[in-house]
Amino acid sequence: LALVRPGDVWVFSGGQPHTALVVGDGLNVSAYESFVPAHVDAMGLLVKSNMGKAHWESCWMDDDDLDELYEDVVDNLQRSLRSDDLDTRLRSRLRDCIQVMREKGDDYCKELWAQEDRGERRRQREMESSYSGESGDEHTPAKKTKTTSGQGEPTSC
Repeated sequence: LALVRPGDVWVFSGGQPHTALVVGDGLNVSAYESFVPAHVDAMGLLVKSNMGKAHWESCWMDDDDLDELYEDVVDNLQRSLRSDDLDTRLRSRLRDCIQVMREKGDDYCKELWAQEDRGERRRQREMESSYSGESGDEHTPAKKTKTTSGQGEPTSC
């Protein structure tokens, strides 16, 4: 629980339940954005998205959107690590985050890193725009499927 005043700034990880209530007479502006800091615990939470009991099923992302998010994360981690002026501690943290993705991510997340290791770069959103809706690329892993638990879960996230 966080009580904030007008003018305060706060950040919550998008993967955890959170609510902010601003109390006071000032203008109250709030925005919601997925935020994953460069920390192994935060990356571990991200790669549990749409898996098991890490999130309520009604809060799961669309599988294609999650895969695209993973693509963006891999691309941004790689781009950051190529920077010559990256702080040594941050470089170490980013490498640790990559290790979490490699070890704990879903099949598509792991496949993205395997592509990087082979010097390849295939992104679903780019492949979809270059093909006429055909699927069956032997290098693209099968999509994840969601299972219904049937338990009383919240209807909003």
